[in-house]
Amino acid sequence: MRSCFVAGLVLAAATAACGPADSGLTPPPVPSCAPAPASSAVSGDVLEATKSLLGTLDDDQAARARDGGLPLTDLSDVQRAAVLAVLKAGLSDGGYQQIAKSTAADGIDRYRVGLDGTPESGGTWVVRFTGPRLSVHLAVAGGAISAVCGASPTPPPSSAGAPSHGATSARRSG
Repeated sequence: MRSCFVAGLVLAAATAACGPADSGLTPPPVPSCAPAPASSAVSGDVLEATKSLLGTLDDDQAARARDGGLPLTDLSDVQRAAVLAVLKAGLSDGGYQQIAKSTAADGIDRYRVGLDGTPESGGTWVVRFTGPRLSVHLAVAGGAISAVCGASPTPPPSSAGAPSHGATSARRSG
């Protein structure tokens, strides 16, 4: 239930950042947050990928990930790959590819990863991946995963002042 609440807050915040519908601006393409096909192993895959990510971080990095997010510029190639493995575990192949395309446009180093809660079987936690164009939140509660994606409320510097648009969400149980 808590993951639904957290995911709902994230979706509401992303939607609120859209600005007026009659602004005359063309919204940027919003990546799909298509869930991976449902299976009993899905939440376990996200759990293992998240634990693997945490295993690559030192104590300072882990604390920063829990306190506002850790910039990917502060991570090694192995640690960045672990971040992407978490996203890949929680999204469909098509959803993950759309995320990869969006981050490639900005440069992956302009993104941050954050963690709320403690990843454990049957527990509740959220992995946050945010940057100038995109925000992805994987909320896990027990065997259920909510994936919420949307345009980041912070526009990239090249479009400063332009409102961000759009959000999509998907939910699956595993």
